[in-house]
Amino acid sequence: MISSKRMTAQILANEDSLLDEKILSELVDLVGEESMARMLQVFLTELKERLAILNEIYLWINKESEGYDKSDGSKHRNIDFKEIEIQAHTLKSCAGSFGASALFEAVKQLENAAKSEDLAFVIENILKVEKFGQLSKESLKQRFMMSK
Repeated sequence: MISSKRMTAQILANEDSLLDEKILSELVDLVGEESMARMLQVFLTELKERLAILNEIYLWINKESEGYDKSDGSKHRNIDFKEIEIQAHTLKSCAGSFGASALFEAVKQLENAAKSEDLAFVIENILKVEKFGQLSKESLKQRFMMSK
């Protein structure tokens, strides 16, 4: 598995890797520009909602884990890793469908960390998922010349 720091550096060095143009082009060819614009609005709303939920979880975890060794999962029994996994899985599916490849990879790693209850990785990577979410959102808007 590629390290999250290395993945972040690679993606930020090459913003073209944020989006999979082949997936986007195939989707536009399949549904047309007008439908794509509507579908993209739904995706962006879903992205905003999922990122907000993950951010709330991040803030709650940080508050709960103050003073604890974040690698010691036994002290974090009340952290809902299943909810993190569900949110990550849903976001991963959406990101993959819309060609947001960097976000897809980041969320896939977050989902796997939640499955294995790797608290240190979850904490470190929720913010990276948010960063890739925002970068993907801006790239998609620019790609489809959308306002907002």
